[in-house]
Amino acid sequence: LVGWLVVPRLSHNKLFVQHDALLGWRLRPGPAVQRSNSAYTSRETVNSLGFRTPEVPFAKPLGTRRVLVLGDSHAEGYTVDDDQTCPRLLERHLQADGPVEVISLGVGGYSTDQEYLAYLELGRRYQPDVVLLLFCENDVPFNAAARYWRGRKPRFQAYGDRLLLHGVPVPDERGSGLFSPDLLQRSALVVVLEGALRNLAVRKDHETESRAAGWPVTRLLLRDLARAVQQDGARFAVANVNAADPGLDGEDRQLRAVLAEFGIPYLATAQAYTEPFASYWVAGHWNQAGHRAVAQVLTEPLRALLAAAPAAGR
Repeated sequence: LVGWLVVPRLSHNKLFVQHDALLGWRLRPGPAVQRSNSAYTSRETVNSLGFRTPEVPFAKPLGTRRVLVLGDSHAEGYTVDDDQTCPRLLERHLQADGPVEVISLGVGGYSTDQEYLAYLELGRRYQPDVVLLLFCENDVPFNAAARYWRGRKPRFQAYGDRLLLHGVPVPDERGSGLFSPDLLQRSALVVVLEGALRNLAVRKDHETESRAAGWPVTRLLLRDLARAVQQDGARFAVANVNAADPGLDGEDRQLRAVLAEFGIPYLATAQAYTEPFASYWVAGHWNQAGHRAVAQVLTEPLRALLAAAPAAGR
């Protein structure tokens, strides 16, 4: 009864994430979870590593190309079902040309710093041919913060032209230690109790959000992520999930300027919205129409990048 009536209505941050010493948090592995609230209904499956992506080995099959998607809740897509997310739709579109796997390391609340670390720790092990970063405007202030309402996170600080990582290992404020991992996987009631205890433990105060402090760090994170991907023999590109958002033109221009400085391709998504802009969104995220529209406009640029990419890891 708890799993059926209570769990689907709990907040994403309260229930569906767990502590990670490097990244701050990951998704909680386990069986598919149904969410149901006034804004949307969705079903989400998380793999054993804590990401909403199929369970695939790190070793890439011969003849298969891979696209790795980095991002936050837009990449995770928790407002829609598994097969309706942008990464899954991209995979289906790109498979028209042959074997392609699209792997997503998107997690709600991640910023560019966590996405960079996720690539270094796990992403590169998948031997991607192309890495796509879904950039979000709130990445900028959170790249300059070690804590916000989701809890503690790693933080890079800029010293001249270099970044230094602070706050790792991230302290665990998410687990009470009262329940075993096995019990958390099996009991909805225990998961709810753990979520309530966590809600008391994770402080809601956070540092003042600062775009002025965030952009210098964001610039270097984009540079270093691009360099890491290129050193691994893959192509790197960035798409702005807030392109065409009313009032965010300045952020998009600044992002484009940084990408141009380092020769990073910018994949435009503004043309995806051919209907009234609000019709593509629910609860601040893409709805089914939004995921479909963005996946459609990203398919051809990604196809071109795959065609130009060296055979990474083969």
